[in-house]
Amino acid sequence: MLSTQRLCLGLALVWLSACEQQTQQTPHTPEKVVQYANQLERVKKTGILTVLTRYDPTTYYEGANGFSGLEYDLVQLFAQHLQVKTHFIIPDTFAAILQKTQAGDADFAAAGISITEERKQKFLFTPAYHKVTEQVIYRSGIKQPRKISDLANGILEIVKGTSHAESLLTLQQKTPELQWLTNDSLDTDGLLYLLNERLIDYTIADSNQITLIRRFYPKLNVAFNISPARYLAWAFRKSDDLSLYNEAVVFFNNIKNNKALEQLLERHYGHTRNIKYVGNCTFRLHLQSHLPQYQAMLEHAADKYAFDWRLLAAISYQESHWNKDAVSPTGVKGLMMLTQATASQLGVKDRTDPKESIFGGALYLKQRLKKIPARIPEPDRT
Repeated sequence: MLSTQRLCLGLALVWLSACEQQTQQTPHTPEKVVQYANQLERVKKTGILTVLTRYDPTTYYEGANGFSGLEYDLVQLFAQHLQVKTHFIIPDTFAAILQKTQAGDADFAAAGISITEERKQKFLFTPAYHKVTEQVIYRSGIKQPRKISDLANGILEIVKGTSHAESLLTLQQKTPELQWLTNDSLDTDGLLYLLNERLIDYTIADSNQITLIRRFYPKLNVAFNISPARYLAWAFRKSDDLSLYNEAVVFFNNIKNNKALEQLLERHYGHTRNIKYVGNCTFRLHLQSHLPQYQAMLEHAADKYAFDWRLLAAISYQESHWNKDAVSPTGVKGLMMLTQATASQLGVKDRTDPKESIFGGALYLKQRLKKIPARIPEPDRT
């Protein structure tokens, strides 16, 4: 019995000794923490620029050809300047964007943020890249409000955390009857939808937002402005480390001087100068009644000549409003409004035949594009 106990004790000691040796042979090495001299160095060394933004036609959205939006394009230009890639964070609410910026959850926020005195206490702003005004929006079918006190006659709802609340608080001092609701789950686009559906009576939107979104809601109108001009800029949290912020300031000065900013603004907002209420309503009507009968032809022509079919659809609408029998005073005819000479050159025998006109127009566009210098990229090329 004793010998058995000694044997077990000996085996246990051998096992413990082996474990101790194994532990000694593979010591734990803590993960090495990488230290960077400053924020700019970290971004360049990691190769990632992390940016807070929001889904909105004025900032960041996914279109037919990938992501787009003024803020998206500006951030991509800045990333090219730094020679890094981008990573976007999309919080659920506008208020969360400001909170996360202050908390340092990203390098900065590019979300259509207007510079206000209150925000300047919390953030560092880059040079402004766009000017907007805050506007009261209402729907056709109700009496247009013409002054602040008129808003007390209906339901006014705004997005929580925006500068719109600051403006309304200032106005409320002279108009105590002014009241409003704040929504912490919807953005401006969502409130404009509610307004269009007659679920609220008024909301506030920045002028650039209503300019772009009104094409989807042609019955929404601007009543009046409630603020002077405000300026949009990127927001950085206040910190002793100004390395990335200073680089952003240099970047904005550069794109203002070389006209790159002007070109971006023209790309995103230039087309809106020609949008009128009646034309927009007519377009929506034609979209339902005219386009379906030609869509398959447009898609086939687009496949043949390597175009987005919507480009051909847009061209044909601009030319003829999708009217196959359209004739201009100068004699051009058909969906693509081809001249007799151009039609002959393209082999189009009947300009009023929708298929011939569409395929002829697509071929003509292809020929014209070949004459544009290769140095001009998309989307400016088309």
